[in-house]
Amino acid sequence: MIRLWPSVSDRRHEVVLDDEDGRVFSPERVLVAIRTSSPSTLDESRMTYQVNMRFHPQVGLNTRLTRLDGGQMIVRGYENVGMRSIEINLLCEEVVTP
Repeated sequence: MIRLWPSVSDRRHEVVLDDEDGRVFSPERVLVAIRTSSPSTLDESRMTYQVNMRFHPQVGLNTRLTRLDGGQMIVRGYENVGMRSIEINLLCEEVVTP
């Protein structure tokens, strides 16, 4: 059986949504699926992730997703899957300090 990513059960990581402008998100906490992307040789201090979540009308470029472990991912790419406003795929970046 071929299993496509993501499935609803993959959305098991809780994140808090916010941005640098102090905008209030409602809901503020959501469940997302997170998958690491291939590393880039151009910038070793950044990690990239593919994130899938239910559609949230306030999420856009530069939205910050803070994981429960304190790690912060910034949205750098956005896809409204099928232009149906049901789910979104995000390309996120996290700055990693050695």
